Amino acid sequence: MNNWDHYQSTPKLLPPTVFEKTGDSSLPSQSSLNDDFYPTDSQILQFTSELDKLKDEIKKLHSENEALRHRNKDFIEQAQLYTEVSEHRKISITALEDLIHKQTKEIQNLKSELNCEKENSLIRNNSLESKYNQQIAMLTEQLAEANKQLTTEQKDSEQKIQVLKSENKSITDSFRNEIATLRSNYDSLKSESDRLLSVKDSEIEKLSLNNQKISLELDNLKNYVQNSMPTIETVKEMTDERQLYENEIFKLKSKIESLKNDNSSLQIRLKSVNEILTLQENQLESGSTNVEKRRIGLLNKWRCKVYELLIQLKSQEINFKQEKSFDQKEIESYRQQLGDQSIKTKILENIIEDKKAEISVLNSDVTSLNEQVSILKDQNENLESKQKQDLQSSMELKNFVDEIIKNYQLIEESFRTANKKLNHLDQRVEFAKNRLGVIKALYTSKPENVRGNILDMTVTLSTIQGSMEPQHMQQVDDLEDKNFVMSELKRVTDERDLLATKLQQDMLAMNDKLVKMKEEYELIIETLNNELKELRLSNDEKQDKIDLVGRQLEEKDNLYDDISRKYDELSSKFGLLKTELSEENEKCLRERESQFMEKLAKMDEKIKEARREQAKAVVQMRQMERSTNREKERIENLWKSSENYYKEHVKNLQDKLISIEKEKNILMNSLRQQGTIFPEEDKVNDYAEEITSFWMESGQHIEEDDEVSKTSEQDEQCDN
Repeated sequence: MNNWDHYQSTPKLLPPTVFEKTGDSSLPSQSSLNDDFYPTDSQILQFTSELDKLKDEIKKLHSENEALRHRNKDFIEQAQLYTEVSEHRKISITALEDLIHKQTKEIQNLKSELNCEKENSLIRNNSLESKYNQQIAMLTEQLAEANKQLTTEQKDSEQKIQVLKSENKSITDSFRNEIATLRSNYDSLKSESDRLLSVKDSEIEKLSLNNQKISLELDNLKNYVQNSMPTIETVKEMTDERQLYENEIFKLKSKIESLKNDNSSLQIRLKSVNEILTLQENQLESGSTNVEKRRIGLLNKWRCKVYELLIQLKSQEINFKQEKSFDQKEIESYRQQLGDQSIKTKILENIIEDKKAEISVLNSDVTSLNEQVSILKDQNENLESKQKQDLQSSMELKNFVDEIIKNYQLIEESFRTANKKLNHLDQRVEFAKNRLGVIKALYTSKPENVRGNILDMTVTLSTIQGSMEPQHMQQVDDLEDKNFVMSELKRVTDERDLLATKLQQDMLAMNDKLVKMKEEYELIIETLNNELKELRLSNDEKQDKIDLVGRQLEEKDNLYDDISRKYDELSSKFGLLKTELSEENEKCLRERESQFMEKLAKMDEKIKEARREQAKAVVQMRQMERSTNREKERIENLWKSSENYYKEHVKNLQDKLISIEKEKNILMNSLRQQGTIFPEEDKVNDYAEEITSFWMESGQHIEEDDEVSKTSEQDEQCDN
């Protein structure tokens, strides 16, 4: 009976309280699951696979329990047929059956709860997937709308750029046409000036003045072009701006690197905080049950703090990404501005080179004009020198003619004086003849008084002929004789005649010479007068041509002034249009940038909200993972404890059966010895042996199942 009491005192099966839900080890409620983060798809699949494995194990256990129950029922039925079972044995069997029924009910309840949890998790996953899909669809739609708006804006900007390009082309074409017209006008002016320069010879001074004016105007045009074109200072400013942009880009890159380093340090801190939290959770879970509530509160506080830190980290990451994207956009904008500035500088350099080429062409034209002007100046100087030589020669001829006229007048006066003298001499000679005739008459009539008269006559003759022949003055005293006087008279008359003939001959020769000289000088004077008339006519023609050229040059100057005014007006209009277009473009760009920045801000806010929700979902998933791991560990612990308890219970039952067999053998031996055993007792013994063999085999099967489950768990761990 002691063994029977020991059998009753030992526990038969697991009590139903083991399978009841406790406050600490219960499954997570709906509120806690809603508070936790949702797991990922891979974790859900692992969880479902583990649940399926647990279901399979529960089914196996259920089948084994049913098999054991049927065997127990068969054993009890056979035992009731052959032995009288006592009331306490029946009570124990009913208690065992009740325990088995309760265990099956608990297993079914657990199965239903697991199914409910699975369905709830699937519903939640589906709802989350639908939410995420809706959010993704909304974001994709917004992105599509933003892309459409961007494409439309890009198309509008491209159209505007094309319109501006066409306008710029039209303006450039008009300016090119005007420049071509100006060049053609300049070429026509140049050709006309060359033609006029070839025609005009004496108007080189005026042409030089006009050329100086043209050179001044060209200098003004050069200055205008230089003022209108970007100077070296503007190019330097552009290079300085480019250097500033490059420095800003370098600073932004350094900022990005520093932010990357901060991000890496923050990630390291986050990892360390997570490890610390995991260690603290493990330490908290490994504690006693009395301090679990406090530790659960601390855990909740730690989780809230960690959640806040995670949110802060996520917000910092989002801000960092936003700043990074903004910096990248700024860098791209700076790069675009640098590209635009470089393109503008290249365009301006090309324009400067074109203008320099035009200026070099104009300089070459000016140099050619200066060379032509110098040639014309040389020609003018040569002509002036020739004109001066002609004037000098004409003056010399005039002086020569004046001298000839004066000499002619002097000769005429000398001839007149000579004629007067000859007339006077003729008169004196006639007077002398008359006196000689008187003397002859007196000589013939009065010879004595002749000598005195002759002497008187000789004295008079000597006085008359003293100027002509002073050599005969000494011989007057010797005129004593008549013969001498007669001979002297003859000689005097002969000399007079000779002198008269000579004078007549000289007069004729001089008259001939004077006539010839007069004719020659008249011819020379006529030729000179004709040349002077021709020179005056040519000068008048040249003056007329010079006046025409001056008028034409004045007209061309007026045309050039009008063209320059038109060019200035067009350049001012072009500058105004350019400034207006630049202002409109800047306004449009600012408006578009503001709109785009607003859209980006809205998109960033939406992205931040989505990331926050994603972070919350990640945290919930992690909490779900932790809760599932805890539940899994709790179920495994329960399963291990139930297995251990089941094994111990089986061992106890085996020990009890062995003790019962020993008692039975003792009783059978005692009955055999007493001789009160029945032949049916052998059958009962056989049944008892079968029951013991059954319990032994069931224990071996349970051990084999445990080994199989352990090997399957090891394989799963290896697979994981």
